[in-house]
Amino acid sequence: MHIDPKGQVVSDDVYVRDYMTKSGTAEFMGMCDDMLRAVCMAANRRSDKGHDELLVRLKDEIMDAFAHRQVDLGDVTRTIVSLNESNMMHIASKLDSVPRVMSKVDEVTSKLDAITASRNTNRVKGEEGETGLMDLLETKLSMRDEYTVQDVKNIPHSCDILVQRMGYPDIRIESKAHGRDNGRSVNTSEVRKFESDLIGLDSHGIFVSLYAGICGKGPIEIEMLPTKKFAVYLSNNNFDGDAICEYINLIYKLDQFTKESSGITVSPDTILRIKTHLRDFEVKRSSMRTNLKTVLATLNEISLDAIDKMLAANHTPIPEPAQQPQTTTEHTCPNCNKNVKSAAALVSHVRACKIKGDA
Repeated sequence: MHIDPKGQVVSDDVYVRDYMTKSGTAEFMGMCDDMLRAVCMAANRRSDKGHDELLVRLKDEIMDAFAHRQVDLGDVTRTIVSLNESNMMHIASKLDSVPRVMSKVDEVTSKLDAITASRNTNRVKGEEGETGLMDLLETKLSMRDEYTVQDVKNIPHSCDILVQRMGYPDIRIESKAHGRDNGRSVNTSEVRKFESDLIGLDSHGIFVSLYAGICGKGPIEIEMLPTKKFAVYLSNNNFDGDAICEYINLIYKLDQFTKESSGITVSPDTILRIKTHLRDFEVKRSSMRTNLKTVLATLNEISLDAIDKMLAANHTPIPEPAQQPQTTTEHTCPNCNKNVKSAAALVSHVRACKIKGDA
Protein backbone atom coordinates (compact mmCIF):
# COMPACT_ATOMS: atom_id res chain seq x y z
CA MET A 1 0.00 0.00 0.00
CA HIS A 2 1.12 3.58 -0.64
CA ILE A 3 -0.17 7.15 -0.97
CA ASP A 4 -0.46 8.51 -4.50
CA PRO A 5 0.38 12.14 -5.43
CA LYS A 6 -3.24 13.11 -4.76
CA GLY A 7 -2.98 11.90 -1.17
CA GLN A 8 -5.11 8.80 -1.69
CA VAL A 9 -4.26 5.44 -0.12
CA VAL A 10 -3.56 2.87 -2.85
CA SER A 11 -3.26 -0.90 -2.28
CA ASP A 12 -1.14 -2.96 -4.71
CA ASP A 13 -1.87 -6.34 -3.11
CA VAL A 14 -4.67 -8.03 -5.07
CA TYR A 15 -5.50 -10.48 -2.28
CA VAL A 16 -5.73 -7.78 0.41
CA ARG A 17 -7.61 -5.42 -1.87
CA ASP A 18 -10.22 -8.05 -2.76
CA TYR A 19 -10.64 -9.05 0.86
CA MET A 20 -11.03 -5.46 2.07
CA THR A 21 -13.49 -4.71 -0.70
CA LYS A 22 -15.69 -7.61 0.42
CA SER A 23 -15.17 -7.70 4.20
CA GLY A 24 -13.46 -4.49 5.38
CA THR A 25 -15.48 -1.91 7.34
CA ALA A 26 -15.26 1.84 6.94
CA GLU A 27 -13.69 2.18 10.39
CA PHE A 28 -11.02 -0.39 9.63
CA MET A 29 -10.26 1.21 6.29
CA GLY A 30 -10.01 4.57 7.99
CA MET A 31 -7.59 3.22 10.56
CA CYS A 32 -5.41 1.73 7.83
CA ASP A 33 -5.46 5.06 6.07
CA ASP A 34 -4.37 6.93 9.20
CA MET A 35 -1.62 4.43 9.95
CA LEU A 36 -0.24 4.65 6.42
CA ARG A 37 -0.33 8.41 6.53
CA ALA A 38 1.42 8.39 9.88
CA VAL A 39 4.20 6.16 8.53
CA CYS A 40 4.67 8.36 5.48
CA MET A 41 4.67 11.57 7.52
CA ALA A 42 7.19 10.16 9.99
CA ALA A 43 9.45 9.06 7.17
CA ASN A 44 9.23 12.46 5.45
CA ARG A 45 10.17 14.33 8.62
CA ARG A 46 13.11 12.03 9.50
CA SER A 47 16.41 13.87 9.93
CA ASP A 48 19.87 12.42 9.58
CA LYS A 49 20.02 11.26 13.20
CA GLY A 50 19.27 7.68 12.27
CA HIS A 51 16.58 5.04 12.62
CA ASP A 52 15.83 5.71 16.29
CA GLU A 53 14.30 9.06 15.52
CA LEU A 54 12.16 7.50 12.78
CA LEU A 55 10.83 4.89 15.21
CA VAL A 56 9.99 7.57 17.80
CA ARG A 57 8.18 9.69 15.24
CA LEU A 58 6.40 6.62 13.87
CA LYS A 59 5.22 5.65 17.36
CA ASP A 60 3.96 9.19 18.07
CA GLU A 61 2.14 9.44 14.76
CA ILE A 62 0.44 6.05 15.13
CA MET A 63 -0.60 6.73 18.73
CA ASP A 64 -1.97 10.09 17.66
CA ALA A 65 -3.91 8.47 14.84
CA PHE A 66 -5.42 5.92 17.23
CA ALA A 67 -6.27 8.68 19.73
CA HIS A 68 -8.30 10.69 17.20
CA ARG A 69 -10.17 7.72 15.74
CA GLN A 70 -12.46 5.38 17.57
CA VAL A 71 -11.93 1.90 16.14
CA ASP A 72 -13.59 -1.32 17.27
CA LEU A 73 -10.67 -3.55 18.20
CA GLY A 74 -12.96 -6.56 17.93
CA ASP A 75 -13.43 -5.75 14.26
CA VAL A 76 -9.65 -5.60 13.81
CA THR A 77 -9.27 -8.92 15.58
CA ARG A 78 -11.98 -10.56 13.48
CA THR A 79 -10.33 -9.28 10.32
CA ILE A 80 -6.94 -10.67 11.34
CA VAL A 81 -8.50 -14.01 12.33
CA SER A 82 -10.43 -14.13 9.05
CA LEU A 83 -7.25 -13.49 7.06
CA ASN A 84 -5.46 -16.21 9.03
CA GLU A 85 -8.29 -18.69 8.50
CA SER A 86 -8.35 -17.95 4.77
CA ASN A 87 -4.60 -18.58 4.53
CA MET A 88 -4.91 -21.76 6.53
CA MET A 89 -7.71 -23.01 4.28
CA HIS A 90 -5.56 -22.29 1.22
CA ILE A 91 -2.63 -24.18 2.75
CA ALA A 92 -4.90 -27.03 3.85
CA SER A 93 -6.27 -27.40 0.30
CA LYS A 94 -2.71 -27.76 -0.97
CA LEU A 95 -1.87 -30.27 1.73
CA ASP A 96 -4.98 -32.29 0.90
CA SER A 97 -3.63 -32.84 -2.63
CA VAL A 98 -0.27 -34.18 -1.38
CA PRO A 99 -1.58 -37.70 -0.54
CA ARG A 100 -3.11 -37.99 -4.02
CA VAL A 101 0.16 -36.95 -5.64
CA MET A 102 2.12 -39.38 -3.48
CA SER A 103 -0.35 -42.12 -4.36
CA LYS A 104 0.26 -41.52 -8.08
CA VAL A 105 4.03 -41.55 -7.51
CA ASP A 106 3.77 -44.85 -5.65
CA GLU A 107 1.62 -46.28 -8.43
CA VAL A 108 4.11 -45.32 -11.14
CA THR A 109 7.01 -46.65 -9.05
CA SER A 110 5.18 -49.93 -8.53
CA LYS A 111 4.58 -50.31 -12.26
CA LEU A 112 8.25 -49.58 -13.05
CA ASP A 113 9.35 -52.14 -10.48
CA ALA A 114 6.98 -54.69 -12.01
CA ILE A 115 8.32 -54.04 -15.51
CA THR A 116 11.93 -54.29 -14.30
CA ALA A 117 11.17 -57.49 -12.41
CA SER A 118 9.46 -59.04 -15.43
CA ARG A 119 12.43 -58.22 -17.69
CA ASN A 120 14.86 -59.77 -15.22
CA THR A 121 13.18 -63.17 -15.25
CA ASN A 122 15.01 -66.05 -16.92
CA ARG A 123 12.08 -66.49 -19.28
CA VAL A 124 12.25 -62.96 -20.71
CA LYS A 125 16.05 -62.93 -20.89
CA GLY A 126 15.95 -66.33 -22.56
CA GLU A 127 13.46 -65.16 -25.19
CA GLU A 128 15.56 -62.10 -25.97
CA GLY A 129 18.68 -64.26 -26.34
CA GLU A 130 16.91 -66.80 -28.56
CA THR A 131 15.53 -64.09 -30.83
CA GLY A 132 18.93 -62.41 -31.17
CA LEU A 133 20.69 -65.70 -31.89
CA MET A 134 18.04 -66.69 -34.41
CA ASP A 135 18.46 -63.43 -36.33
CA LEU A 136 22.26 -63.81 -36.22
CA LEU A 137 22.26 -67.34 -37.64
CA GLU A 138 19.78 -66.44 -40.37
CA THR A 139 22.28 -63.79 -41.46
CA LYS A 140 25.38 -66.01 -41.23
CA LEU A 141 23.88 -69.17 -42.76
CA SER A 142 22.54 -68.07 -46.12
CA MET A 143 19.88 -69.89 -48.09
CA ARG A 144 22.05 -69.94 -51.21
CA ASP A 145 24.29 -72.38 -49.37
CA GLU A 146 21.17 -74.50 -48.79
CA TYR A 147 20.91 -73.66 -45.09
CA THR A 148 17.58 -73.55 -43.30
CA VAL A 149 17.28 -72.04 -39.81
CA GLN A 150 14.06 -72.78 -37.87
CA ASP A 151 12.71 -71.63 -34.52
CA VAL A 152 11.61 -74.80 -32.69
CA LYS A 153 11.55 -73.65 -29.06
CA ASN A 154 7.78 -74.19 -28.85
CA ILE A 155 8.23 -77.89 -29.65
CA PRO A 156 8.97 -79.85 -26.44
CA HIS A 157 12.43 -81.41 -26.14
CA SER A 158 13.57 -79.94 -29.46
CA CYS A 159 16.02 -77.27 -28.20
CA ASP A 160 15.60 -73.69 -29.45
CA ILE A 161 16.92 -73.60 -33.03
CA LEU A 162 17.20 -76.24 -35.74
CA VAL A 163 19.88 -75.82 -38.43
CA GLN A 164 19.41 -77.93 -41.53
CA ARG A 165 21.43 -78.19 -44.73
CA MET A 166 20.96 -80.34 -47.79
CA GLY A 167 23.19 -83.41 -47.57
CA TYR A 168 24.31 -82.75 -43.98
CA PRO A 169 22.99 -83.89 -40.58
CA ASP A 170 20.63 -81.73 -38.50
CA ILE A 171 22.17 -79.63 -35.70
CA ARG A 172 20.17 -78.42 -32.69
CA ILE A 173 21.18 -75.22 -30.90
CA GLU A 174 20.26 -74.44 -27.29
CA SER A 175 20.55 -70.79 -26.22
CA LYS A 176 21.00 -69.70 -22.58
CA ALA A 177 21.07 -66.09 -21.37
CA HIS A 178 22.00 -66.80 -17.74
CA GLY A 179 24.33 -64.43 -15.95
CA ARG A 180 23.55 -61.30 -17.98
CA ASP A 181 23.05 -59.28 -14.79
CA ASN A 182 24.61 -61.41 -12.04
CA GLY A 183 27.30 -63.48 -13.82
CA ARG A 184 25.77 -66.75 -12.62
CA SER A 185 26.86 -69.79 -14.63
CA VAL A 186 24.44 -72.18 -16.33
CA ASN A 187 23.79 -75.07 -13.94
CA THR A 188 24.39 -78.71 -14.71
CA SER A 189 20.67 -79.58 -14.84
CA GLU A 190 20.39 -77.52 -18.04
CA VAL A 191 23.33 -79.46 -19.51
CA ARG A 192 21.78 -82.84 -18.64
CA LYS A 193 18.46 -81.77 -20.17
CA PHE A 194 20.24 -80.68 -23.36
CA GLU A 195 22.08 -83.97 -23.68
CA SER A 196 18.88 -85.92 -22.97
CA ASP A 197 17.05 -84.03 -25.73
CA LEU A 198 19.87 -84.68 -28.21
CA ILE A 199 19.86 -88.40 -27.40
CA GLY A 200 16.10 -88.55 -27.83
CA LEU A 201 16.33 -86.69 -31.14
CA ASP A 202 19.44 -88.65 -32.27
CA SER A 203 20.92 -85.33 -33.32
CA HIS A 204 24.07 -83.23 -32.97
CA GLY A 205 23.86 -80.05 -30.93
CA ILE A 206 25.57 -76.85 -29.78
CA PHE A 207 24.93 -75.46 -26.30
CA VAL A 208 25.48 -71.68 -26.42
CA SER A 209 25.78 -69.72 -23.17
CA LEU A 210 25.64 -66.08 -24.24
CA TYR A 211 26.80 -64.24 -21.14
CA ALA A 212 28.29 -66.72 -18.64
CA GLY A 213 30.17 -69.95 -18.20
CA ILE A 214 28.70 -73.47 -17.99
CA CYS A 215 29.07 -75.47 -14.80
CA GLY A 216 31.50 -78.34 -15.30
CA LYS A 217 32.56 -77.13 -18.77
CA GLY A 218 35.48 -75.12 -20.09
CA PRO A 219 35.25 -72.22 -22.55
CA ILE A 220 35.00 -74.75 -25.41
CA GLU A 221 34.03 -78.39 -24.96
CA ILE A 222 33.28 -81.23 -27.39
CA GLU A 223 31.75 -84.51 -26.28
CA MET A 224 30.55 -87.63 -28.06
CA LEU A 225 27.15 -88.86 -26.90
CA PRO A 226 26.22 -92.57 -26.61
CA THR A 227 24.40 -92.19 -29.95
CA LYS A 228 27.75 -91.28 -31.62
CA LYS A 229 26.46 -87.74 -32.04
CA PHE A 230 28.49 -84.73 -30.95
CA ALA A 231 27.64 -82.02 -28.44
CA VAL A 232 29.58 -78.74 -28.43
CA TYR A 233 29.53 -76.32 -25.48
CA LEU A 234 30.40 -72.63 -25.96
CA SER A 235 30.71 -70.36 -22.91
CA ASN A 236 30.51 -66.53 -22.96
CA ASN A 237 29.71 -66.53 -26.67
CA ASN A 238 28.32 -62.98 -26.70
CA PHE A 239 26.55 -63.55 -30.04
CA ASP A 240 29.75 -64.58 -31.87
CA GLY A 241 28.08 -65.93 -34.99
CA ASP A 242 31.37 -66.77 -36.71
CA ALA A 243 32.38 -69.11 -33.88
CA ILE A 244 29.02 -70.91 -34.02
CA CYS A 245 29.35 -71.36 -37.79
CA GLU A 246 32.86 -72.80 -37.36
CA TYR A 247 31.60 -75.43 -34.91
CA ILE A 248 28.70 -76.28 -37.20
CA ASN A 249 31.28 -77.09 -39.91
CA LEU A 250 33.36 -79.03 -37.37
CA ILE A 251 30.35 -81.20 -36.51
CA TYR A 252 29.81 -81.84 -40.23
CA LYS A 253 33.43 -83.07 -40.53
CA LEU A 254 33.23 -85.27 -37.43
CA ASP A 255 29.93 -86.75 -38.59
CA GLN A 256 31.39 -87.50 -42.01
CA PHE A 257 34.40 -89.20 -40.43
CA THR A 258 32.29 -91.47 -38.20
CA LYS A 259 30.04 -92.45 -41.11
CA GLU A 260 32.89 -93.19 -43.52
CA SER A 261 34.81 -95.16 -40.88
CA SER A 262 32.17 -97.73 -40.11
CA GLY A 263 32.61 -99.20 -36.65
CA ILE A 264 35.33 -96.68 -35.76
CA THR A 265 34.59 -94.03 -33.17
CA VAL A 266 36.48 -90.90 -32.22
CA SER A 267 38.51 -91.76 -29.13
CA PRO A 268 38.49 -89.53 -26.03
CA ASP A 269 42.17 -88.79 -26.65
CA THR A 270 41.39 -87.56 -30.15
CA ILE A 271 38.56 -85.39 -28.85
CA LEU A 272 40.93 -83.96 -26.24
CA ARG A 273 43.49 -83.11 -28.93
CA ILE A 274 40.74 -81.48 -31.01
CA LYS A 275 39.60 -79.41 -28.01
CA THR A 276 43.17 -78.30 -27.31
CA HIS A 277 43.65 -77.37 -30.95
CA LEU A 278 40.39 -75.42 -30.99
CA ARG A 279 41.30 -73.55 -27.82
CA ASP A 280 44.68 -72.59 -29.27
CA PHE A 281 43.00 -71.61 -32.48
CA GLU A 282 40.50 -69.45 -30.58
CA VAL A 283 43.32 -67.66 -28.75
CA LYS A 284 45.14 -67.05 -32.03
CA ARG A 285 41.96 -65.87 -33.71
CA SER A 286 41.28 -63.42 -30.88
CA SER A 287 44.85 -62.15 -31.10
CA MET A 288 44.55 -61.80 -34.88
CA ARG A 289 41.35 -59.82 -34.48
CA THR A 290 43.09 -57.43 -32.11
CA ASN A 291 46.10 -57.11 -34.40
CA LEU A 292 43.87 -56.72 -37.43
CA LYS A 293 42.09 -53.80 -35.78
CA THR A 294 45.47 -52.20 -35.15
CA VAL A 295 46.60 -52.83 -38.74
CA LEU A 296 43.36 -51.44 -40.15
CA ALA A 297 43.70 -48.33 -38.00
CA THR A 298 47.30 -47.89 -39.24
CA LEU A 299 46.24 -48.38 -42.86
CA ASN A 300 43.49 -45.84 -42.44
CA GLU A 301 46.01 -43.34 -41.08
CA ILE A 302 48.38 -44.02 -43.98
CA SER A 303 45.54 -43.63 -46.47
CA LEU A 304 44.45 -40.35 -44.90
CA ASP A 305 48.04 -39.06 -44.93
CA ALA A 306 48.33 -39.91 -48.63
CA ILE A 307 45.07 -38.10 -49.37
CA ASP A 308 46.28 -35.06 -47.42
CA LYS A 309 49.44 -34.99 -49.50
CA MET A 310 47.41 -35.24 -52.72
CA LEU A 311 45.23 -32.35 -51.64
CA ALA A 312 48.26 -30.32 -50.68
CA ALA A 313 49.86 -31.04 -54.04
CA ASN A 314 46.68 -29.85 -55.73
CA HIS A 315 47.33 -26.35 -54.38
CA THR A 316 51.02 -26.20 -55.56
CA PRO A 317 51.32 -23.92 -58.59
CA ILE A 318 52.63 -25.68 -61.70
CA PRO A 319 55.71 -23.84 -63.05
CA GLU A 320 55.35 -22.47 -66.58
CA PRO A 321 57.75 -23.90 -69.16
CA ALA A 322 60.78 -21.74 -69.80
CA GLN A 323 60.57 -19.69 -72.94
CA GLN A 324 63.08 -20.70 -75.58
CA PRO A 325 65.21 -17.82 -76.94
CA GLN A 326 64.10 -16.78 -80.36
CA THR A 327 66.66 -17.48 -83.07
CA THR A 328 66.93 -15.22 -86.10
CA THR A 329 67.56 -16.86 -89.50
CA GLU A 330 69.53 -14.70 -91.89
CA HIS A 331 68.49 -14.64 -95.56
CA THR A 332 71.30 -13.43 -97.93
CA CYS A 333 70.75 -11.87 -101.33
CA PRO A 334 72.76 -13.74 -104.04
CA ASN A 335 73.34 -10.56 -106.01
CA CYS A 336 74.60 -8.09 -103.39
CA ASN A 337 75.17 -10.37 -100.35
CA LYS A 338 72.82 -8.28 -98.19
CA ASN A 339 71.08 -10.05 -95.25
CA VAL A 340 67.33 -9.73 -94.67
CA LYS A 341 65.14 -11.14 -91.81
CA SER A 342 62.58 -13.26 -93.70
CA ALA A 343 62.19 -15.19 -96.90
CA ALA A 344 59.43 -12.86 -98.09
CA ALA A 345 61.71 -9.86 -97.58
CA LEU A 346 64.45 -11.69 -99.49
CA VAL A 347 62.15 -12.27 -102.50
CA SER A 348 61.22 -8.59 -102.58
CA HIS A 349 64.85 -7.52 -102.20
CA VAL A 350 66.12 -9.85 -104.93
CA ARG A 351 63.51 -8.47 -107.35
CA ALA A 352 64.54 -4.88 -106.64
CA CYS A 353 68.23 -5.71 -106.64
CA LYS A 354 67.90 -7.40 -110.07
CA ILE A 355 66.16 -4.38 -111.57
CA LYS A 356 69.01 -2.14 -110.34
CA GLY A 357 71.56 -4.51 -111.87
CA ASP A 358 69.86 -4.49 -115.25
CA ALA A 359 69.80 -0.78 -115.26
